[in-house]
Amino acid sequence: MPLSAFDHVRHLCETVGPRGSATENERTAHEYCARVFAELGLELRWQTFRTVGSPYRPFLVGAALLLLA
Repeated sequence: MPLSAFDHVRHLCETVGPRGSATENERTAHEYCARVFAELGLELRWQTFRTVGSPYRPFLVGAALLLLA
C-alpha cells in the first residue's frame, strides 16, 4: 500500500529532522524525495549552489570578543 502524504511529512519531520540550507539533513531529505519521486515515475533535478557561512557569524565573533574583554 502506498504511503500517504502525511506519512511522507512525518518521515521528513521525525526521521530526517530540521533541514537548514546546505546541511546533511537537507541532502538526506533530497535523497528521500528523489527516491519517492522515482517510484512515481517522476524525474528530479539536482541543482548545486555555493553558500556563504552563517550571516550571524560576525555577530557571534563580536559577542565572544566582548565577553573576553
